[in-house]
Amino acid sequence: MFATPWLALAGILAMAIPIVIHLLFRRRRKPVNWGAMRLLIEAINRNRRRSRIQNILLLVTRCLVLLLVGSALARPFFSGSGLLGGDSRTAILIIDDGLISGLDDGNGRTELDLTIESAIELIGQLEVGDRVSIISSSTPARELTDGPTLDFQRATNILKSLTPGSGATDVSSSIQIASTIIEEMDSNASQSVLLLGQWRKGSLSTLATSVAVNPFQMIQESNQSIDLLISPPTTKPTTVTALESISIRRPVDSTFDERPEIRSTISLVRLGNDLDSINSTIRVSGDGVEETLPKPIKMQQGSTRSVVEMPGRLDPTGSALDGTSSITVTVDDPSLPLVSRRSLSVNTSPRIRVGIIDRENFYGNNALNEVPSSEWIKRSLEPEDDGQIQVDFLDPASISERSLSRLDMLIITRPDLLPEVGWNLLHQIRRSGTAILVVPPEEAQVHSWMDLFTKTFEIDSKFELGVVIPDQPLAMSDQQPGGSLLSAIDSDLDDLSGPIEIRRLIRVDAEESDARIPLVSEAGDPILLVWEPVTSTEGVLALFTVPPQMKWTSLPVKPLMVPLFQEIVRQGTASSQSALNFVPGDTVSIPVIGSRQIRHSSGYTIELDASGRPEIPLTQTGTWDVLDSSGGRISTMVVNVDLAASDPSLISTQQLTERIEPYGAWTVLESSEMRESITQSTTGSRVSLILLAIGFSILVLETILNRALFRERLSIRRSTTVEGLSS
Repeated sequence: MFATPWLALAGILAMAIPIVIHLLFRRRRKPVNWGAMRLLIEAINRNRRRSRIQNILLLVTRCLVLLLVGSALARPFFSGSGLLGGDSRTAILIIDDGLISGLDDGNGRTELDLTIESAIELIGQLEVGDRVSIISSSTPARELTDGPTLDFQRATNILKSLTPGSGATDVSSSIQIASTIIEEMDSNASQSVLLLGQWRKGSLSTLATSVAVNPFQMIQESNQSIDLLISPPTTKPTTVTALESISIRRPVDSTFDERPEIRSTISLVRLGNDLDSINSTIRVSGDGVEETLPKPIKMQQGSTRSVVEMPGRLDPTGSALDGTSSITVTVDDPSLPLVSRRSLSVNTSPRIRVGIIDRENFYGNNALNEVPSSEWIKRSLEPEDDGQIQVDFLDPASISERSLSRLDMLIITRPDLLPEVGWNLLHQIRRSGTAILVVPPEEAQVHSWMDLFTKTFEIDSKFELGVVIPDQPLAMSDQQPGGSLLSAIDSDLDDLSGPIEIRRLIRVDAEESDARIPLVSEAGDPILLVWEPVTSTEGVLALFTVPPQMKWTSLPVKPLMVPLFQEIVRQGTASSQSALNFVPGDTVSIPVIGSRQIRHSSGYTIELDASGRPEIPLTQTGTWDVLDSSGGRISTMVVNVDLAASDPSLISTQQLTERIEPYGAWTVLESSEMRESITQSTTGSRVSLILLAIGFSILVLETILNRALFRERLSIRRSTTVEGLSS
C-alpha cells in the first residue's frame, strides 16, 4: 500500500516514457542500393541479435529507474507482521471541544485552539503507514474521521475546523468510541489513545465516578498493545459569570392587559477560582417581551451569587399558537459567551387559560351547599369579569387532544366521568408540560376512579376509596408544611387556613405517599398532595382529598380560597414553561402535541419522529420554534447550556487521574512527552529508502552499461567499414 498512491501511479506512467521515445525515434530510412550494400548488410546481420538484446536491456533499466523513484516517493508501507510490517501505530485523539473549551485566554484565542495546536503537532510526529482517528468529545461524542485514516492532511483539516461546542464534554462516551475502534482493528498493530484538553472541573462534569467494566480491559487482556495518555490540567485560573436561572412572575389577580406586566427574577452565579469584583450589565430581550433598558450590576470580590429583579411587559405579538414565545437574558462577560446568555420559553398570552373538566352547571339561586366545586373554583380564578385568568368548561365525554393542547392548566372536578381513553389523554398532556389538578367529585360516595388515577400517573400513594366522615369537623393544622405550589403564600398560610373546617375527606396514607403535602388537617390527614415532575418535560400533578364544596369543607367561603387556587394556577403554569427547556445533546421527546419539526432561530430545522423525538441530538442553544405537519408554529422551546459543564475551576493532576482511573491506567504527559511517546520507526520510510537506493544503483548500472555498449557499437561500425572498403 502507498501513503500517496497517485505518485505510484505517476511512476508507472513515467515508465512508459522510454518505450514511447524508443518507438517514436527509431530510424526509418528508405533503402538505396549501391555496389557494396551486400557486404555491409552481411556485417550488420552478424551483430543484429546481440544489438537487440543490448537495446532491450537498456530500455528495461531506464523503465525500472523511473518506476522505483515514483514508488519511493509514494511512500509504500506494509500492514501486519513480518520482515517489513508490524511496527505501524494508530493514534486515536480525543479532543475536548466541549462547552468549557470555549474559554477565552484573553488574547482572542480559546482553550480549544491550544488543544488543536498540540494535536496537530502530535500528528506531525506520526510516520508513513501510521493511522490517526479524531473523536469530538462535545455532547454528543462522535468520531470525525470515519475510522482511522492514513491521510494526515485530512485529519489536520478536521482539527482546524473544530469550534467549541455547546454541550458538556462527554469523556466516557468518547472513551467508549475509542475502545470500539481498537476492537475492530488488527491486533498486531500498536495503538495510542490520547485525551487532549486543558481539563478543568467542567470538563469532567459528566464523567461517572465508577463504571461496571473498564472499556479497555478485554482488549488489554488479549495482549494488545495500548498506550493510554492524557494531557495535564491547566494551571491558569479564571472565572465566568453565568446566568443560572430566569423566572417570570406576573400577578394573576390583576385586570386584563394586552401586554401584562411582569417581573423577571434573574439569578447569576460566578464559577471559577479568580473571584475579583466585577461591574457588568444585564439585558432582557426576545420576541416575548418589550425591550427594556440595560441594568448595571456589581458583584463584590469573593461573591459567588446575585439575584437581580427587572420589571417589564410581555409582548404577545410574535407568539406561537399556544401563546408561547421566548425571553433572552444576557450579561456582559466575554470569557465564555454561551453561559452569559440564557433563554426562557414563556406564555405571553394576555390571559392564563384554565380548563375545568366538568359538565357546566346552571344552579341558579340554589343554596350555598348546592354550589358545585367547579363553580367555586371558577369564581376564585375569575373574581372579575375582565380578569387575567380565562376559565373554560370542558365536557368529560368530549375532550380531545386539540381542545387540551391550548390550555395552560387543567382542573378535573369530575374524574368519575372520564373514560379510560380520557385518562390516557391526560397522561399525554402532562408529559407535554401541562399542570393538572384533580378534585374529587362531591356527590360520589365510592371513588373507584382513584384506580385509574394511580394507574395513569403511576402513583404509589394508597387511598381509601370510600368517603370518610369524621364525628366532628376537623380543623386545619396550625403549622402547615407549605412549599411546593404554595411557596408564595407560605408566610400567611397558617393564619389563612386556621378558620377552615373539614367535614368529609378521602383518606390517604401519608407515610406511604411519594407526594409533597403542603396542606394538612390537625389530625395530619393530607388535604393537598403534589407530585413534582420526574423529568424536565413533565407538568406538575396535584390532588385535593377534599373538594372545595360546602358539604365537604368551609374553604369556599374562607379568605384562603382565592389566593390558594390562584397560587396553584400561577405555580402550575410556571412549571409548564420549564417543560420546554432543554440542554445540548438532548434527544428526549418534544412535549408538544402535534409537533413534527423544530426550527432554530437561525433557520436550521430538525425532523421529529412519531414519538416527537428529534432525529439528531440538539446542539444549538437559543430559541427553537415547534412546528406542526403544515409548518405552522405551534409552540416555542429553548436550549440552554448545562452550567456544571462550564465550571472553569482548576483541578489537580491527582484529581484528574482519580476521576479517569475507572476507565483504564492513564498516564499524564506533557505535549512534548506525548510526541516522544508516539514517535515510532515504521516501515514506510525504510522501504522508501531501499527503493531509492535500488533505483540509484540501477541508474549507475544503466550509465555504465550504456557507455560500454556505445564503445562496442562504435568499434563494430569501424570494423564493418574497413571490411567493406577492402572488399
